[in-house]
Amino acid sequence: MKVRILVTVLWLFVGTVFVPRSALAHARLTKSAPAADAKLSALPTAIRLWYSEAPEIALTRVVLTDSAGHVVKVGAVERDESTLAVHVAIIGKLVAGRYKVTWKTAAADGHPSQGSFTFVVLAQAVRSLAPPAGLATTESAAVLARSSAMSSATPDHDDEPTAETPAYIAARTLTFVAVLTVIGVAAFRSLVVERSAIPDADKAAMRVRAASIGAVGAVALCASAVARLFLQASMMSGPSDSTVSMVAMTLTQTRWGDAWILQVIAAVTALAGFFLARHDGRGARTLATIAALVLSVTSALAGHAIASATRASVAVVVDSLHVLGASGWLGSLLCLLFVGALPSAAGVARSENIRALVEAFSPTALAFAAVVIVTGTLSAWLRLGSLPPLWTSTYGKVLLLKLGLLSGVAGTGFYNWRRVRPVLGSEPATIRFTRSASLELAIGFFVLVVTAVLVATPTPLDAG
Repeated sequence: MKVRILVTVLWLFVGTVFVPRSALAHARLTKSAPAADAKLSALPTAIRLWYSEAPEIALTRVVLTDSAGHVVKVGAVERDESTLAVHVAIIGKLVAGRYKVTWKTAAADGHPSQGSFTFVVLAQAVRSLAPPAGLATTESAAVLARSSAMSSATPDHDDEPTAETPAYIAARTLTFVAVLTVIGVAAFRSLVVERSAIPDADKAAMRVRAASIGAVGAVALCASAVARLFLQASMMSGPSDSTVSMVAMTLTQTRWGDAWILQVIAAVTALAGFFLARHDGRGARTLATIAALVLSVTSALAGHAIASATRASVAVVVDSLHVLGASGWLGSLLCLLFVGALPSAAGVARSENIRALVEAFSPTALAFAAVVIVTGTLSAWLRLGSLPPLWTSTYGKVLLLKLGLLSGVAGTGFYNWRRVRPVLGSEPATIRFTRSASLELAIGFFVLVVTAVLVATPTPLDAG
């Protein structure tokens, strides 16, 4: 009953306070030429946009409309000399009046953002000649130089973040749970079962049971990946884009797509490895383990780490180790509960096998927990930049909630280690351990829910 109440309260708290109705902008527009609200005495020949993170060209859209809402033709989006900037040539004719620039983009982490700003062409502006559609690179550079000279002040733009639905939060949470399960199975078999003092017959049976759990996790990961792909494409689609074309573009022309493909390949490989491992193939178990290690990197390749303007490589390594530590800790515990609770193939009492498994699991869990603490601290430092944003920024507040829940997981684990583990060996003690470990996993689930929100929240360095 206590677990049910805790789950309900945490769900309502996260859902009403921290799950955003829309994903806040990550690739934030920092300046533009023409600048927002600029009054131009010369006709602009290009629009140039600078972002806080390198935008994905394939997912960047720039639309120019006049005061009547008519679209003014612009050229294709091109990368500027700076990796943080893009530009489009203005091909249509401009006259005196107010114009609106509407933009939409996504950074390497796949998080979309959009916004708009206006500028005014004054009556005395010189009439421009529409440049040809195939504007050469040298001509484009000259055009941009003249356009940038008009103004490059930071625009007072009106960001309208692209909606990130609860469905996307749910799909991302399922991805985290699935990754945790797959990695946890690999860690459980290698670091817990093999090191435990249970009979060989039970070890063989547990390898098969764990492989079944890993296969379920791999299938769930594939399903969540497909859901995230179509949700991502839907968020980035414009009025003239079809979902199918956007899916293809996302997969073939973005770094988020590269990470997605790698994750699916790893998931399918893990599935094959777990399936073959049910027949006790040592090579298959190794294959599944390698796939699990690759999965620990894929989350970092589609998150804040890869979008970092600086220290991206360090951030990816730190985030990958963080995923590996959390999965090895909670994923192994998940397997221990589901695998260790089943009847013994060797006729040993369930309580004896649980005791042996917990004795092997405890030092492993402590090591993985230490990895989580160290990498979590480093990750927070890389995202926050300083201490005050921890309580002044949205990202910091969500992170504090995650830390609070993680403290609950650690506290429950410490209780199991100090108070429950020493008395294991009897059925009442086993039931006591099962209940407290289930609570540990329940809180851990909400850590993953909050993490799914956290990766969609701009860091203070992004928003600054």
